Amino acid sequence: MNVVKGHELHVSAPDQVGLLSNIAGRCRDAGVDILGICAYRRDSTAWIVLHTSNPFKAAEMMTDLRVIWQEVIVIECPGRIGMLHEIAGKLSAAGINILYCYGTVGEGQNTKLVMDTTHNDRAIETLTK
Repeated sequence: MNVVKGHELHVSAPDQVGLLSNIAGRCRDAGVDILGICAYRRDSTAWIVLHTSNPFKAAEMMTDLRVIWQEVIVIECPGRIGMLHEIAGKLSAAGINILYCYGTVGEGQNTKLVMDTTHNDRAIETLTK
């Protein structure tokens, strides 16, 4: 299991048709790969959480939008049954709360989880023991 510190961008803007396409196009034009995404609407505001290959460059392309930086941990691990239970159990045993997590896996492949916890440095230490 490989666990590293990373950053993601929480982008908010008034919800409108084409917003996600616009943001994804800006990343493409800047040569920034979107490695993970979570997008949702709350009231009339769209929130797009981006884990990218270059958050600095991505943020530069979105100065007209509200962008919040978030430190996260990125966990690369085997995509097998029970792996999330193992990770969450180790963090729980160490008294570390998971604030949010997202990821996906293809059959028989490794997965990447992007996670924020109450203690990211301790989480990295706990998961790499």
